[in-house]
Amino acid sequence: MRVVILTTIANHAVYYATLADYFNANGGAVTFLGPAPMLTTIRGLTGGGGHEFVEADEGRR
Repeated sequence: MRVVILTTIANHAVYYATLADYFNANGGAVTFLGPAPMLTTIRGLTGGGGHEFVEADEGRR
């Protein structure tokens, strides 16, 4: 199962990383979608962990 987490709230980075670790431990894959600074923070918290990181800043297409 693939889960997409929209990383829009800056002070929730630890929560997003914890969710990703849970899904990863239970056979799921996680894609993070959000602004580059947030993705960098989450990547550091999770150690990358085989997750996918997709940059999507507000106003960009």
